[in-house]
Amino acid sequence: MPQVDLQAIKDSLPEWPDDVIEQWLLPFAKDLGWPPPVPLGEHRWHYILAKKPLSWWQGLKWELRDIDLQNPTYPHVIGIWQSR
Repeated sequence: MPQVDLQAIKDSLPEWPDDVIEQWLLPFAKDLGWPPPVPLGEHRWHYILAKKPLSWWQGLKWELRDIDLQNPTYPHVIGIWQSR
């Protein structure tokens, strides 16, 4: 299996922040390879990517926010995600 690095994932997900790739996807990609298979089937990527194909994740818009974790009224994380 070829060595996977940040740039290999960034080529597929150019709008994604490096921190998100490095902390979430890169460790799995080093173990499982990159890109994920199409279709995902029952591959581990199916669960890592929340049952969404890579094409869905490519349409995500990321936004860095500062939040107060002590504030129980903060909206659910799922409401922060916005698909283009």
